[in-house]
Formats: sequence, C-alpha cells, structure tokens
Amino acid sequence: MACHAPDDLAMLEAAIRLKNEGNSFFVNGEHRKAIVKYHGALMQLKAVGGPKSIASVVTPMLQEKMDPMAAQQAAEVKTVCHSNLAACLLKAHKWENAAAHCKQALELDPNHVKALYRRGEAYYHLKRFDDALSDFQRALELAPEDTKIPKWIERVKPAVQAGNLKMKKMYSTMLSAGSAATHGSAATHDSAATHDSAATHGGAANGGAANGGAASGGVEG
Repeated sequence: MACHAPDDLAMLEAAIRLKNEGNSFFVNGEHRKAIVKYHGALMQLKAVGGPKSIASVVTPMLQEKMDPMAAQQAAEVKTVCHSNLAACLLKAHKWENAAAHCKQALELDPNHVKALYRRGEAYYHLKRFDDALSDFQRALELAPEDTKIPKWIERVKPAVQAGNLKMKKMYSTMLSAGSAATHGSAATHDSAATHDSAATHGGAANGGAANGGAASGGVEG
C-alpha cells in the first residue's frame, strides 16, 4: 500500500497554504501578490514531481510515495492555481499568458468550468472568436446554471458571424479576381492571334510590292 513521504506531504501542505493566501490577495484585488503565491504553490508541487492528471496518472516515483487521495489533491491544487493565475492575468490584460495557464489547467481537468470560461474570455480578446465560442459552449454544458456564460455566448456570436462573413467576402473576391485574370489572359491571347492572322493575310495580298516596301523602309538594312 502506498504511503505518505513526509517531505512530499509537507510540500503539498505548503502548496495549499500558498494557494489560499493567493486567493485572499485576489479577493482583495491584489493580483500581483496573488500571482506570486500561485506560482509559489506550483513550485512546491513541482518539487514533489506533480501528478500529471486528476485521473491519477502520476510519475512512478510519486505513485510509490503518495497515496491516490494525496495525488488527486495535489492535482486539484495545481489545476486551481493555473486557473486562478489565468484570472489574475486577465485582470492585467495578459491574454496570451492567461490562455496558456487555462490550457495547463484543462490538461489536468478537461471539465474545469472556470478554466474553460477564462480561456474563452482570453480567446475573445485575442480575436479567436470560434475558439472562444467553443469554450463558452462547453462551459455552459457543464454549468447550465451559470448566468454569466450565456451572456458571453451572446457577445461572441456576432463576432463569429462577422468573421465568417468577412472570410466569405474575401474568398469571393479572390475567386472573382482569379476569374477576371483568366478571362483577361484568354482575351489577350485571342487578340494577338487575330492580329497575327491579319498581318499574314495582308502580306500575302500585297504580293510583289512587299519587296519594294521592305527595301524603302530600311528595316532589314
């Protein structure tokens, strides 16, 4: 049976304490201090090897040292810290970084509603409207009682539709330009062929006078 390693348990407890301190700072609007605490918590979890998923996919060494309950608790703390870091970064308008931390949270727990919600918000500001809508819709499936998610969906949908319309117009313009170029090339070819044909016929009709004209013009001289 797996047992607790004192050092690992101490670091897990430290991570939980740092996470809770980060939460207090966040509630008080001190987001920079909260970020420091959440990063500190993640460093503690990294020191014990860190479970890779809530489904108890852990490193062999950690699996020997920690029982399933402790491993799952470590994964949950890690997930929450990444999600809460994203919340802090959204406040600072760090959209890319916020999306990255949400991604890490969702790798640990694909059904983490807050991480989906926060990544949706980050994607919206990054103008990744299709991705934002997908995240918000998934979040709503998991938390249909949440009243904020439908508001975001209604906010994102027009942007998605506008983007689709823009792409449709752009594609249509490209097709029209390609078609015009093709027709223009064909018309030029036809005109050149007609001109060459007329010149050939004209030379034949002039017969012997052609030699005199070429000499007086001096073209060959």
